[in-house]
Amino acid sequence: MIVLPQKQQELASRFITNAARPLEKQLYAYYFSGSSIEGPLRELAMYQNKDGGFGNGLEPDMRAKCSSAYVTSEALRTLRELEVSGTHPMVKGAVQYLLDSYDEKTSVWLVAPREANESPHAPWMGFGEDVERQWNGFLANPRTSIVASLLHYGSLVPEGWLSEVLDSLNTHLASSGNPPDGDEVGLRAEEQVEQDLDDIVKNQCSDGTWPITWSWEDTDPDVWPEAKTEWKGIMTVVYMKKLKDSGRLE
Repeated sequence: MIVLPQKQQELASRFITNAARPLEKQLYAYYFSGSSIEGPLRELAMYQNKDGGFGNGLEPDMRAKCSSAYVTSEALRTLRELEVSGTHPMVKGAVQYLLDSYDEKTSVWLVAPREANESPHAPWMGFGEDVERQWNGFLANPRTSIVASLLHYGSLVPEGWLSEVLDSLNTHLASSGNPPDGDEVGLRAEEQVEQDLDDIVKNQCSDGTWPITWSWEDTDPDVWPEAKTEWKGIMTVVYMKKLKDSGRLE
């Protein structure tokens, strides 16, 4: 097992301090310095709209102020990681937005509403037939992550409705083909996790961040540099937390 040296950790911390958004700074302080949870909650609330959904550039690849199911799902994932309970107003608002934005006819959530196209965004994060095609009709994503959050906060969701949504998702996943069960597969999965963690340690950049492997610079060269810097802050928090949780920090 390889670990991230202290010097490399300091580089990551320096980048967060100097270049990350306030949200990532507060998340990093919470995870690594024992700061109050009120810091990240305060910053996350800045991205929530009156309809309960999240937007306002929380997802760097979608800069629109308007709420969207995908961005709201990402906010709920953060709230789950912070172990925020379902009694918190931020959680209640986000869950209600997802209930309101669910398309009963197609049994999916759109990645973004039409008005998201009015703001800078990655080609795969807007509204329209091309986006729907790239996301395979939204049958797996973002539906899988949304359902996971709704199950986690199940007390806020009508039980019968959630069961129907879960059945629809499971039917799709089953028809798409799932990996076989068994101890052998589980062992391979564990080995892959360890390899992934090794790769995270090995792939850290000289500025303390990790490579951003996608780009929409060709689509919007004026906005992408800012979005890329934001992503570097996000991924630095994500990877450093993974290494911390797995005992991979020196």
